[in-house]
Amino acid sequence: ESLVIFIPLLWIAGTFFNRWVAIILGIAWIVGRVLYMQGYMEAADKRETGALIAGVSLALLGVISVLGVIF
Repeated sequence: ESLVIFIPLLWIAGTFFNRWVAIILGIAWIVGRVLYMQGYMEAADKRETGALIAGVSLALLGVISVLGVIF
């Protein structure tokens, strides 16, 4: 459900801010989603770590996207 937000933010951050920072945050988002999936398959209570990693990386992508466009 957050892929629709992730792809444009990754593209904007990589184009206007710094490609390597965008790549690292993109990999962190993917790792977070995988951890979320594994935790959810095991028990619904164990998905917080993956959700936190994916959410923070998505928020940081949003921040650097805005900064890249502005500056």
